[in-house]
Amino acid sequence: MMFRCDAVVELRTLAKMWNYVDGGPMLHHSLIVVTTTFPDRESAKTVASILVDTRLAACVHVGEDVVSWYRWNETVHVDHEVVVTIKAIPEHHDALYQCVCNHHPYETPQWVVVQASTSADYGAWMRHETRS
Repeated sequence: MMFRCDAVVELRTLAKMWNYVDGGPMLHHSLIVVTTTFPDRESAKTVASILVDTRLAACVHVGEDVVSWYRWNETVHVDHEVVVTIKAIPEHHDALYQCVCNHHPYETPQWVVVQASTSADYGAWMRHETRS
């Protein structure tokens, strides 16, 4: 594949703007984004408050109601749930999971974790808000 010289210069300029180095993004700070669900808004808000108050999470979003289809104990269920998104630093993962499990009404809460990177400013804010 051939590139025009000005196209290569433009790609390099865009890569610098987007903080790409050697084909990959520069990681300023890492965080984990956890998604879980609750059977009702009140239990979701209670756990969100505990996580922020104890500094295990920098931010917790209690989202909209969703309808979930899933199989539990060999039976298909359709239930209304509330989606909760938790943003925290990776070092808090184990304590975060334990805290959610201790206060969650489900026997086996959904626990989906994605590792991500942030801008330097947001990462610094997260570290400050989750300090011990």
